[in-house]
Amino acid sequence: GAGLLSNAPGGIGAFELTLIALLPEVPLPDLMSAVVAHRLCYYLLPALVALPGVAAPGPERPAPLIPVRADDIPPASADWALTHQGARVLARPDLSSGWLVRPAPFALVALGPGTPGASLTALCSAARHLGRVPLLYNIDGATCAQARRAGLSVVRIAQDAVIDPRRWSPEGPQCRQLRRKLRHAARSGIEISHDPATLPWAEMARIATAWEGRHGKEKGFSMGRYGAELIRHQRVLLAHLNGKLVGFVTFNATPRDWSLDLMRYGAEAPDGTMHALVAEGLRLAKTCGAARVSLAAVPDLAPPLGRLGLSGLCQFKSSFGPCWQPRFAAAPGPVRLAIGLLSVAWAVHWPQDDHEDFAFELRTDPCEGPVIASPFALIGAPNDQCPQPPSGKP
Repeated sequence: GAGLLSNAPGGIGAFELTLIALLPEVPLPDLMSAVVAHRLCYYLLPALVALPGVAAPGPERPAPLIPVRADDIPPASADWALTHQGARVLARPDLSSGWLVRPAPFALVALGPGTPGASLTALCSAARHLGRVPLLYNIDGATCAQARRAGLSVVRIAQDAVIDPRRWSPEGPQCRQLRRKLRHAARSGIEISHDPATLPWAEMARIATAWEGRHGKEKGFSMGRYGAELIRHQRVLLAHLNGKLVGFVTFNATPRDWSLDLMRYGAEAPDGTMHALVAEGLRLAKTCGAARVSLAAVPDLAPPLGRLGLSGLCQFKSSFGPCWQPRFAAAPGPVRLAIGLLSVAWAVHWPQDDHEDFAFELRTDPCEGPVIASPFALIGAPNDQCPQPPSGKP
């Protein structure tokens, strides 16, 4: 007790003086010999046992992630266009790899797979520093396998309708329904155009508002929402009937990867309008050299319902003859996986403002040295406020 109260390392001094005071009948040389023996057994021997572990090099620590501009790193998928609606890119300081992330109520969510070499450890560390659950959401099979090897819990959540536009044709037997819809659209006089010099914003807003009135509030988070800040960076296809805009679709696009995003149509749009728009989008993707077009994923329901649980949406996508690829979610443990998925469900159905306030103070770890901008000081800040990545090592 005296040694603890003294606050001296190991109670040195107070421990010995107390023994001398309370054991006057023990000869002092014998008492001090016992104290020395106690010090050797209690401190020196454990230190010698621990010395090899202390001297051995520790595991390599991944570099901290920092927020960067979306243009500073090649995108992992076309869905990185969501950086124009609040998502952010977190990358290594050398820009060798990164993740597209977005905060949910209790989770830091990586939307889709990261770029090649993206570190799961760094992502989990980032979420831990923010006090949030790390969640990999809508990831492909390769990232799912990587997560399993890292010990994360994995669950299949969706099926993605994927098409190779270089080989796609509406003439196959699987596109029988599509051909019928395209004939209806052609007979009605629908005219399809794409990427006009000036978009008809007023007409598009009218259609988007009418669509929302019929279908309810737009979802968000991992899906695009109607807005000029996003559409300006997308490929846009318009459908006109007798000179009047009746529908439009947008695609997120990279040189090799496209994904279908917004699909909006008015009540006056004839049957087959959306089929004609998407079919023209596939032809345009082929012309632009894209090797993959995603018609977006549909939720994965438990058997025996499967994809039939969303029959209208699945029927539309299936009419194009896609290849259905599973998509997964992963997190450290089943409890945190459930928390993360509930957070995503909330964020999808009740999306926040596109540029929500999600800033953090600079942090310095006294044991590890400074951490660059807390790795996430500017998540949620506009792209032009993100710092330039440092040129040297952190």
